[in-house]
Amino acid sequence: MKQAPLYVVVLLVLCGLTSANADVYTFPITGDWLGVYDANEYWQAPMDFGKQFSSIQSVSVSWSGTVTSGYDDFLIPVRGRFACLLIEDANVVMALAYTSWSPQSYSFPTASFNTQTALTTNSWSFLTDGRSDLRIYYEPENNDYTSSDVPWGNLESASLILSGTAIVPEPGSLPSMALGLAGLAAAFRRRT
Repeated sequence: MKQAPLYVVVLLVLCGLTSANADVYTFPITGDWLGVYDANEYWQAPMDFGKQFSSIQSVSVSWSGTVTSGYDDFLIPVRGRFACLLIEDANVVMALAYTSWSPQSYSFPTASFNTQTALTTNSWSFLTDGRSDLRIYYEPENNDYTSSDVPWGNLESASLILSGTAIVPEPGSLPSMALGLAGLAAAFRRRT
C-alpha cells in the first residue's frame, strides 16, 4: 500500500510530458569552430540544443567558406574538404557530412562553398537528449602534401539544423507536475 502513492505521483509527472509537432531547431556554430583550418586540423567541443527530442527526422549543416588544395613534391594538387561530425562516448562518430573537395587545379586551387549538407547516420537515437560533441575537421585527400603547400580551408559560417519533435510540458499540466514533484518529496521524507 505504501508504494501506491509513488505510482500515482510518477503517473502524474509522466502525464505532464507530451510531444510537440515536428519543428526545426538551429544550433549556431560560432567561436573557435570558425576560421582557418590546415590539413588534419579540427576543433571539437560539446554542443547542446537545449531540448530533448522524442524523435529526430534529420540533421544537416548549413555552412559557407573556402577550400584550397595543397601540392605534393611533384606539384600535383592534394585536395581538401571540411567534415562535420557528431561524436559520442570514446570518440565514436555517430553522424557525419562533408563539403565538396577543393579543386584539383594548378591555376585555381581555391573554391567557395555555401551549402546545406545532410548528416548521415544509422540512427538519431544518440541525439534525443539534445547533446553531442561537435567536431569540425579539415580532411586532406591524402597526406602526400609538402609542409609548405598544405591543403587548407576557411570556415566562415555554419549552423546545425535539426528537424524533430521536442518533448515539452503542456502548460495545463504544469500544476499536475508540481503536485507530482511535491508528492515525490513527501514520499521521500517519510522514508528517511
